[in-house]
Amino acid sequence: MGNQIYQMIAQTNMSNPDLRWEETTMKGVAVDATLFNKWSFTYEWYDKVTDGILLKLNTSQLTGLAAPYQNAAVVSNRGWEFSTRYDDQFGDLKLGIGFNLSDVKNKITDMKDKPREPCYANRRVMPSILFMAI
Repeated sequence: MGNQIYQMIAQTNMSNPDLRWEETTMKGVAVDATLFNKWSFTYEWYDKVTDGILLKLNTSQLTGLAAPYQNAAVVSNRGWEFSTRYDDQFGDLKLGIGFNLSDVKNKITDMKDKPREPCYANRRVMPSILFMAI
């Protein structure tokens, strides 16, 4: 051995032969309308469920290997969005004003090695107003 360099190969991560692609199911309803060619609005409701989210969960450290990725979580995203816009022209002045309001509720519905209580995150109502004169 002494002063010689030896090349070695070592496995550092566990593999997972049961790994699969995440699967997403989405459903929604939307309504778009325009009145008098000036005022328009859109309403959309959606429900998206993603199953098989990849996570590295704790494993025994006795193996000396890092944990493998697992399909370990299910997340639900449910929300709605409303937007309205008014466009008009007064002589050479074009005016547009818009308003957007949305709400989304993200929920971890299942996760391996965790309690079955749902976990909510990022629930908020997001208003925004847009003024534009061209």
